[in-house]
Formats: sequence, C-alpha cells, structure tokens
Amino acid sequence: MYKVLKDMGAEDITFYFRKDKLSEIEFPENIEGDIIINTTPVGMYPNIEDNIVDEQILKKFKIAIDLIYNPLETKFLKIARENGLKTVNGMEMLIGQALKTDEILYDIVLSNQLREKIIKKIVKRVKEFYEDHDN
Repeated sequence: MYKVLKDMGAEDITFYFRKDKLSEIEFPENIEGDIIINTTPVGMYPNIEDNIVDEQILKKFKIAIDLIYNPLETKFLKIARENGLKTVNGMEMLIGQALKTDEILYDIVLSNQLREKIIKKIVKRVKEFYEDHDN
C-alpha cells in the first residue's frame, strides 16, 4: 500500500493499526488529512453495521476509501458521504486485480479503454443487482 501511494504522489503517509481483531484503532486527537483508507474487513458482509472509524475522525478528511466491495457502501463510507467526503469503495480495485490476473495468466495486455469499459459494465451490473435485491 505504501509503495502504491508513494507512486501516486502521496508525500505524507501515516498508518494506524488495530492491535488485534477486537481492538479499536487509537487515533490521535489532532489527526487530519486528505484521504483516509480502510484496509480492514470491518464492515464487510455479513457484519455490515460494524465501523472502525468514528464520525469525528472522518470529518477531518476530504476523501474516504474503503477497500471493501460487499456491501458497495459500508457504514464507514455512508458516514463519510453524509459528512460531505468523496467516497470510493473497493469494487474497481477488485475488478482491476481480476483483469491484471487475466493479463498475467493469458500473457495479454488490455488497453486502458477496454479496461475502463469492462470495469464500468461490471460496476453497473453489480449496482443493478443490489438495487433489485434491496441491499
């Protein structure tokens, strides 16, 4: 994660971890930043009411990213969205990983245009599925 963020131009990166699966993350009171990313499974189906970051912490950021893709909007992302943050879930990353796997397995290279078309189509179908099933 660190290398990817650095490669994308991030200058100041801070990681906070849980001590174990049952513990809370201890954030400093003066925490703030541009982007906050949840890389834990907290909030993933079937535990969709779980959340790892308090609303007061989320308010101190501009963008919230949750690498979870089921549900499409976790409680973490819902609270962030309700507080005016731009939100991003893990669906496109999941699809991107699958496409990269296919490139490696079949020794092919997908164009960026085709990659984007595939991602948009899958995301659209997944959203339609959730809408049809009231999730």
